[in-house]
Amino acid sequence: MKKIQTILFGIVLSIMFSVASFAQESAGEDPAYYKSIIDAKNFAFTPAYVIPLTGTAQPLTGGVGLIYNGKTLSVILPYVGQSYSVDPSNTSNSNVQFTSNEVEYEAKEKKKGTMELVFRPKNLQPTGLTDATKLTLTVAADGTASLRIISNNRQPISYTGHILKAKM
Repeated sequence: MKKIQTILFGIVLSIMFSVASFAQESAGEDPAYYKSIIDAKNFAFTPAYVIPLTGTAQPLTGGVGLIYNGKTLSVILPYVGQSYSVDPSNTSNSNVQFTSNEVEYEAKEKKKGTMELVFRPKNLQPTGLTDATKLTLTVAADGTASLRIISNNRQPISYTGHILKAKM
């Protein structure tokens, strides 16, 4: 039992340090800046850690994982977890990877300046690569964010990172 507690404490500590480093990098940004890019529907999410439902958090390096411009949602993120059904024609790509031009989008303001953004993508392209049904991006006032993806045929997965203005 103590071993599990030690491991969980280590995971939480790692995530806290990654969030703190992002907060330091963006310390010059006003919380109104992050709210403005969310309101403009022109932002990107850069993941720092992937957190599978089972297993340990794993650091990620480089790259933008999600881009939303008000019309199109593009996602390319690594997937670590269990798939419930396997597409035999797709043996090389286990990522969460899709683009959708038809997205139900809902933004809710929560406590202390936190925003919760819910995406329900339709008509995923390319088909067969993912079956993501709901993506929830929770953004703190300082720009740190967590993304949770729910799929029909995969375990849920989470990512922590930071949002920034999307470059068009």
